Amino acid sequence: MAEIAVVTSNMRLYYRVIQELRDEGIPFISVKPGETIPSEIKCVITSDVEKNSTHHPKILTVDAKDTSTIVPKLRFLLNMDDAPITLVTIGVDPGKTYGLAVLVNDNLVDVYKAFSSKNAAKIIEKILKAFPAVRKIIRIGTGSPLYYRQLLELLNNVDAELELVNEFETSSGPRATKDTKAALAIAKKKGYKPQEFEKLQEVKKGTIKHIQKMSRQASHGRITINEANALKVARGEISLDFAIASQKKKGTRKDS
Repeated sequence: MAEIAVVTSNMRLYYRVIQELRDEGIPFISVKPGETIPSEIKCVITSDVEKNSTHHPKILTVDAKDTSTIVPKLRFLLNMDDAPITLVTIGVDPGKTYGLAVLVNDNLVDVYKAFSSKNAAKIIEKILKAFPAVRKIIRIGTGSPLYYRQLLELLNNVDAELELVNEFETSSGPRATKDTKAALAIAKKKGYKPQEFEKLQEVKKGTIKHIQKMSRQASHGRITINEANALKVARGEISLDFAIASQKKKGTRKDS
């Protein structure tokens, strides 16, 4: 059953709005201005000019020049109370596919998928525009250094706090949902400012050698993990046992 009514005589706005709704699979009905709005309707979408002649407790006004923020705003209006927006948090799981999760006042409002860092940055800009808030935080997972650094560079001048979150143990579930589930976990986990995070990742050479020595001892001299895996162990991203098992699969026994 449709809970959304589109009420406007502006045909340009009408077609743009219904396209956004159809793309997201959101059912709606069309009501002519002045007609009675059915009681089951929970939110009305209309233009700024027509909102004063539209009688409904929840009205979303839209500009025909930019309808890209309709869906997140709509979901917020349908699922949240009328409390002012004090905090918007965006969690990002970078990779070949970027998963994004949006929390408004700590409540999940929407999830997205992006297929490039540029696309992810545009979605983030759209979200921040849709939800003006006292505080805005973007939390980016660090499981894929190449991808998170690409996005971080694109967000260099964004009007929001940036945090980097250790992504270890935030990914789970089927591939179809893993990215957005991880993004939600990242959004809820406090991170570090980019400069602080990079300092934490600096691991001394002696520490790497010590962990490699530990891997030889744990495997009774059969396995020496490579520097890349030793670095991950030092950062707490994987366990020593996991690193040894991974190295064993590759059949690599020499120091790297």
